[in-house]
Amino acid sequence: MFKINADKSIEITRGDRATIKLTNKNDTFKVGDVIKFSIVEKKNYNNLIFQKQYEVSEAGETFDITLTSQDTTIGDIISDKKEYWYEIEYNGNQTPIGFDDNKAKKFILYPEAPNKEEE
Repeated sequence: MFKINADKSIEITRGDRATIKLTNKNDTFKVGDVIKFSIVEKKNYNNLIFQKQYEVSEAGETFDITLTSQDTTIGDIISDKKEYWYEIEYNGNQTPIGFDDNKAKKFILYPEAPNKEEE
């Protein structure tokens, strides 16, 4: 399961893949631009949980932030949803999505069943 809500909160099942389509409202993304996606502990920006950096390889009005199954396998197996905060940074000097007047952007992780060990 993966969805992005109107408030920009992200809901995803632990271990699922996702693509977040980022739109540059002011300009186009240029080759060499850098996009950084970070997940931090709720109410603690000092505790970085996950971070992935992307480099734009093709100019355009949108850029796809892809999260692999491995990227979303955060922490240990959980039995209830767990809330983190996230932000997206552009070229190290702009944060188009992150903590703002509408508060933090939530990254909500839902449980997944463990894999049965092979015998």
